[in-house]
Amino acid sequence: MISIYGLGAIAGAYCGGRLADKLGAVRLQTVCFLLAAPAFLLIPWARSYAGIAACVLYFSVVAEAIRPANATAIAKLTSPALRTRAFALQRLASNLGFSIGPAVGGLLAEANFVWLFYVDAATTLLAGLLMCYSFRMPRLPGEGTRRQYVKSPASPLADREFVAFLALLLVSMITFFQFIATYPLYLRDHYGLDKPAIGLLFAVNTLVIVAFEMVLIDHAKNWPLLRTIAWGSFLSCSGFGILPFGETLAFAALAMLVLTIGEMLSAPLTAGYVANRSPPGSEGRYMGWQAVTLSLAAVLGPAVGSAVYTYDRHLVWYGCLAIGA
Repeated sequence: MISIYGLGAIAGAYCGGRLADKLGAVRLQTVCFLLAAPAFLLIPWARSYAGIAACVLYFSVVAEAIRPANATAIAKLTSPALRTRAFALQRLASNLGFSIGPAVGGLLAEANFVWLFYVDAATTLLAGLLMCYSFRMPRLPGEGTRRQYVKSPASPLADREFVAFLALLLVSMITFFQFIATYPLYLRDHYGLDKPAIGLLFAVNTLVIVAFEMVLIDHAKNWPLLRTIAWGSFLSCSGFGILPFGETLAFAALAMLVLTIGEMLSAPLTAGYVANRSPPGSEGRYMGWQAVTLSLAAVLGPAVGSAVYTYDRHLVWYGCLAIGA
């Protein structure tokens, strides 16, 4: 079922990137929010495997199309000098949501699991209505155009540097998605941590991002872009890679801090690089391919990591260290 969601996410990211340029990034987000809300109501009422799978597939395609559209809107509404900070601000909002969401979800699930779906449907519908009310379904500057530029071809896959960048991004993100797969297992199996301690480490990641990412990105604005992304990716992978060399909660917290610093350097700068790389009128397709790469990594990362973890739980992290290098 998770793989079905992943396949839908890849399709949604690709379609969202293409449609953002044609229909408009704000328009597409608004429509997808309104289309996603009913899916939450359908899932609890599905009883067969095929019915649930169909609902999950529909939801994943529509919901994941929002991501490239959202990134495209940020790219179109900001100047190149401000884009990296704008994406960092977007991540700040997301991480605040990730901090609140699981806590609220836990309370709802404790009361009645189906309330998770009802509340999600309501908040998603509210988001769509607020976007419609606030933005009035406009076209943003450059939408609907198909201008060609010599330095950066409008077709993303014809841009060799961009394709090479996506390949490196895919490998590094396969490593990063151990965060939701083998990482908590290793904290339990190797470090002997219980659920509250593991939750505390995840909280360290979120709190550090919320407190320091905007400040860090402001200082990094004049640093060499690709080199900074490279160092960020290296630190992110190294935060995983050093895990076998310790056994205490303090060492796990240190590894999480290294990982988080790398994430703060690489994630918003990556989005800024993709946005600046795309020519006017093609932002959606470029951001769409970045979203496709992240969705593909989200499918491959847990599968590959779990297979290696079953063979040798330490080998996963040595592999992360090698990939980082």
